[in-house]
Amino acid sequence: HRDLHSFPTRRSSDLDDEKRADKINADTRKLKFPDRLRMVEKNKAEGTELFKDGNIHHAAKRYKDALGHASKLREYDLGPEDAAKAKKIKVDLHVNMALCWTKLGNGDQALKSVQEALDLEPAHPKALYRRAALYEKASKFDEAKKDLKAVLAINDSDKAALALLRRVDAQLARQKDRKSVV
Repeated sequence: HRDLHSFPTRRSSDLDDEKRADKINADTRKLKFPDRLRMVEKNKAEGTELFKDGNIHHAAKRYKDALGHASKLREYDLGPEDAAKAKKIKVDLHVNMALCWTKLGNGDQALKSVQEALDLEPAHPKALYRRAALYEKASKFDEAKKDLKAVLAINDSDKAALALLRRVDAQLARQKDRKSVV
C-alpha cells in the first residue's frame, strides 16, 4: 500500500495549459480565414508582449496557442495570398518559439522549432541565424558557419550574423590549431 502523497502532483498551470491546448484542438469550428487568422494574430501579439516583459514561459504558451490555431489554416484550402499569409505567420511563430526555448534553456526544443520554420521556408534569415546560434552552443561550428553564410548571402551586412561568424571562425581556428599540435 503506497501513500497517496508520495506521487508527484501536477501544478495547476500544467493543467491550465492542457485545458487550453485541448480547447484549441477541440475547436473544430469552420471559421473563415480572417477570423482564424485574427485568433492566431491575437495570441501571437500577446506572446510578444509577454516576451518583452520577460515572461518567457507564458509567452511560449501564447505562441503555442497561436500555432494551434495556425495549424487549422490549411494552405491548400486557401488562395495564394492567404496561403502566403498563413505560411509567414507559422514561420514567425516557430522562430519565436525557438527563441523562447533558447531562453528557457531547452536547446533541443529550440532546434525542433527552428527546423519547423526552415521546413516551411528554407532560406528564412532569422531561422538560419537562430539555428547557427544553437549550433555554436553545441560546438557544431561547421554547421553554424554554413547557416551564417546563407544568412550573409541574403544580407551581407547583418551585424549579428557577422559577429557570430567571427566567433565561429575563431572556434574553428582553435580546433585546427589543436589538431596541428597533436
